[in-house]
Amino acid sequence: MAPAPVRRFPRARFRAYHGLDFRAFAPSPDGRQVAFVANTSGNMNLWTLDLDTGRQVQRTSFRRRAVRSVHWSPRGDVLVFAADRDGDENQQLFCLDLNSGWPERLAVHAGAQFFPAVEPFSADGSRFIYAANDRDPAVFDLCEVEVASGQARRVWTPPDGVGMIGLTGRSPDGRQVLVVGLHSNTWQEGFVVDLGTGEGRMLLPAAGERRDQPLAFAPDGRHVYVATDRDREDTGLAVCDLADGSWRYVYAPDAEVADAALSPDGETLAVVENQAGYSRLVWVDAATGVARPAAGVPEGVAHNAVFAPDGRAVYTFVEEPRHPCELYRVERARDAATQLTNSWVAAIDRDQLVAPELVYVTAPDGLRIPTFVYRPHGATAQTPVPAVLSIHGGPEAQEQPGYSYAGTYQSLLAAGIAVVAPNIRGSTGFGREYQMRIHRDWGGGELRDLEAVAGYMAGLDWVRADRMGVFGGSFGGFATLSVVSRLPQFDWAAAVSICGPSNLVSFARSVPPSWKSLMKGWVGDPDEDREMLLERSPITYAHQVRAPLCVLQGKLDPRVVEAESEQMVAAVRASGAEVRYEVFPDEGHGFVKKENAARAFIIVEDFFEEHLLGGVLPSGDPDAPIEGTGP
Repeated sequence: MAPAPVRRFPRARFRAYHGLDFRAFAPSPDGRQVAFVANTSGNMNLWTLDLDTGRQVQRTSFRRRAVRSVHWSPRGDVLVFAADRDGDENQQLFCLDLNSGWPERLAVHAGAQFFPAVEPFSADGSRFIYAANDRDPAVFDLCEVEVASGQARRVWTPPDGVGMIGLTGRSPDGRQVLVVGLHSNTWQEGFVVDLGTGEGRMLLPAAGERRDQPLAFAPDGRHVYVATDRDREDTGLAVCDLADGSWRYVYAPDAEVADAALSPDGETLAVVENQAGYSRLVWVDAATGVARPAAGVPEGVAHNAVFAPDGRAVYTFVEEPRHPCELYRVERARDAATQLTNSWVAAIDRDQLVAPELVYVTAPDGLRIPTFVYRPHGATAQTPVPAVLSIHGGPEAQEQPGYSYAGTYQSLLAAGIAVVAPNIRGSTGFGREYQMRIHRDWGGGELRDLEAVAGYMAGLDWVRADRMGVFGGSFGGFATLSVVSRLPQFDWAAAVSICGPSNLVSFARSVPPSWKSLMKGWVGDPDEDREMLLERSPITYAHQVRAPLCVLQGKLDPRVVEAESEQMVAAVRASGAEVRYEVFPDEGHGFVKKENAARAFIIVEDFFEEHLLGGVLPSGDPDAPIEGTGP
């Protein structure tokens, strides 16, 4: 056996000084400031950054609540944001006067969820629109509230079969709003709703299970830009004529359109393409569809594109395999990208870190599985290393080359543990048909994909086949439990599941009410498909688990309830296998609080280092202060 490698850096240095939430960001109306969310204070709180001076101000000081989205009023003196409590996902609306500095509740219903629109404010900032399920937990309505008084009204209820909705663009006159109605992850319908009359109509003709996601009105108010996969596998950008319902593609690249924004003058679309996991930001002429790549954006994963109020630039969050998420401003005319935040905690040479190689593994049915392989420095046939199979959540999500799990990949790599991270069937970013392969097949085809990837790992001459582990959260946690219980031939050395379903019958019964309508076509019906779901459930095979197992669970998780982990832990312990079980009392689905996230991922790293390397490596004091700069 090769000697255990010596960690080059204290483990804490791989953590970002700031955890930025790329879903929560807003520029001020004058373009001189941005509001964003970061966990610098220990929880996801609201901050503002002055773009001229670099001065940052913490605007909220929540300890239990986490800010999930933020919007800047056209008046410039008010922020409206949504925040939940201890990960319960029941987002409430708050209004923050930047002069008085104290957040006030805007919409209150402790057991309901409130999701602001992408463009929520009226032109004068007096009214705010959002989606809420306070009338019926299983259905979201379009609502509007007066910011000053807090008086709310219900505007529109979606048609039967649509439970969850998302609100996107407003018409130039502010009277209409675009709505995405969700039947499933691969079936969305677009609607146009009149805020005055409450009347709604479908944007494009019905076409069965298609992804129609309206994004923005053109300045003329008569045309709407839509991300759709009509007549193609990947989503492209189309424009729809509201008068006659006709539509045409403006931009249909040989890749998935992950996000798009229209400039205020209507001349340019900023498009984020997804190319096998890597992002590419391109400028698209809205009239001709001619595209040119934006220069200066680092290679990695770009999250969202938001135009500055003057339209001269877009803001986007970018993370790289060897660098945490940062906020960038990308100039539209001169193709220059400026990094606005600094989340790096220490001056670690990026060459010391590891970028992945993209390979394709062939599944038993011939499907090619895109897979990222992170190979530690010094791993050779003469000095082979342990490896971890990392399975992403969703499952309709994607493994991308970002700074994964708050630096956990790089920390493992520095310890001499390889990471292999596939995009099994069901993953997004590879077309509609690939994504749908997971529907009603959890624990089926994707397990064969994972078996093929595990075989690929074991066949690498620089990997120790006797020291392989498996890791994942949410669906990835389910898949981890499936792998370690149903693929015993690989003699797994360790497994870590974070909030993973273990019993598909109880999981389908316990999801939030707004998910109920999705479950039959997505996972299966807990009554009609009971036998099939039990046959696919890890709990059925718990007696076959032999590898040491670590299970992490948020006690307040509304998606995968605590009982999912408890029953698996009890069953595996009864079979005699080693189990470490950690419950986080103030967390939901995942880890929002900075202290909890650090503790959780240190547990993950310690567990793998102990069981794959034969002992925990010296890693420095994880609580020691680290010098770092602000955002």
